[in-house]
Amino acid sequence: LSDPLSLDEVARHVYMSRRLFTDRFLQKTGKTFQEYLNDCRFEKACNLLQQTDWSIKVIGVFVGLKPSRLRELFQQRENVSPTDFRRRK
Repeated sequence: LSDPLSLDEVARHVYMSRRLFTDRFLQKTGKTFQEYLNDCRFEKACNLLQQTDWSIKVIGVFVGLKPSRLRELFQQRENVSPTDFRRRK
């Protein structure tokens, strides 16, 4: 998850055009590639917040998100900051 993953790169890796990969991915998962990737990264960040004492910055780097984007996701999905999420859990 820490690697930067582009849609084009992943499609090329599985020998599909961007369009075909996008269509099939959405069909199979019900999500866009970026939505799915953000969900995976967010879930991993939640686990790391609960299981480690790593800083938000380190967790962000580990899951492939800038700390500002990680904070934004926590505000959108949990309505709290990552620090408050950690305190609650």
